Amino acid sequence: MLNSGPEEVIFELELLDQTTGAHKREDLNFHQFRADFDKRIKILTGMSGQGQVMTKLTAMSEEQIMGYLERTIKDVQSYFRTLTALDEYFKTSAPREDREKIKGIKPELASVKNCLVRANQIRHQYSAQKEEEEQLKRLGINPGA
Repeated sequence: MLNSGPEEVIFELELLDQTTGAHKREDLNFHQFRADFDKRIKILTGMSGQGQVMTKLTAMSEEQIMGYLERTIKDVQSYFRTLTALDEYFKTSAPREDREKIKGIKPELASVKNCLVRANQIRHQYSAQKEEEEQLKRLGINPGA
């Protein structure tokens, strides 16, 4: 009783599946989500400076970095979907008279979406550039010359 953790808070969310366009219901343990989300924030923040994350990334091969960045983009997309569903959940579960008072996180979600779009564009450009270099090497042309 004295050392018990916080009581679990479970939200039943309706998530949109981007590939099929279908809505699916999912239970979300909010405390677990928050803990995972806080860890991800620390990692992403570490990528912007000279911390441990950058040290680990610089020690990786190109393939490892690409794999890591692809997984990170997928994780951020997953968080984006969950945060969108949470925003909608809180807006719709509030009493009607309080709904106008709820600001929501639409501007922040739009910023995250723009970052995801830009990250995917850069990833695709890099992949296309690497593929072009490989094709030139197969043809016997030195791409650096």
